Amino acid sequence: AIEVDLHIEALPGGRSIPKGQHLDFQMETFRKVIRENAPHRGRTITFIHGVGDGILKAAIRKELDEVLALRCSYSVGDPAVTVVTIK
Repeated sequence: AIEVDLHIEALPGGRSIPKGQHLDFQMETFRKVIRENAPHRGRTITFIHGVGDGILKAAIRKELDEVLALRCSYSVGDPAVTVVTIK
């Protein structure tokens, strides 16, 4: 199992990203982690997005539903995380 904190200040180089580009940077990190782990069936990845206003959480789950549904599934428990399982 892998845990990835998507808070902007927790990402390498995140502090230097202009405020209006935070979501794009976080989503690119999310996509990169999914791509790198796609060959590992059964692997679980816990993405920590926090509660906040829910924009990052919604973007992650939309991408999982619309783009990655054939390769991944996710579960919802703690409202601050999304747990993805590679199919």
